[in-house]
Amino acid sequence: MERSFILVSRGRYERIEHSKNYGMNKQLSKTSLSNSVVEYKLEQNYPNPFNPVTKIKYSIPTPLNPHFTQREETGGTSACSVGSLVTLKIYDLLGREIATLVNEPKQAGEYEIEFNANKYGLCSGIYFYQFTAGSFSSTKKFVYLR
Repeated sequence: MERSFILVSRGRYERIEHSKNYGMNKQLSKTSLSNSVVEYKLEQNYPNPFNPVTKIKYSIPTPLNPHFTQREETGGTSACSVGSLVTLKIYDLLGREIATLVNEPKQAGEYEIEFNANKYGLCSGIYFYQFTAGSFSSTKKFVYLR
């Protein structure tokens, strides 16, 4: 019987396969997947403070086992879905929603989106941006100086 598992360590993960012929402690192969995203992440916008444009980066992890991703048939083409709806929203200090920058399913990877405060007629002040994907959610503060 062969087994394989994923070892996660220091921001990288590796696929390790074992065979009963060699025992569970004998490593047959190791595939480095260090270029893959291993966790959800929302980064601080740049620049901060900003006027009037800033960039926001976020990451969606690669599934640890690609066999568990869902396949969807759409118009005769097959697309691999990570299964999480991604939202990125902007709020003011009172918690009122100012803008929705992203509201759609996304594949695993790193993304960057530009926010232009002029489009929303904002005054100088402190605002928040919230990234949600599946059960993960993160909120960060940013400052607009007009």
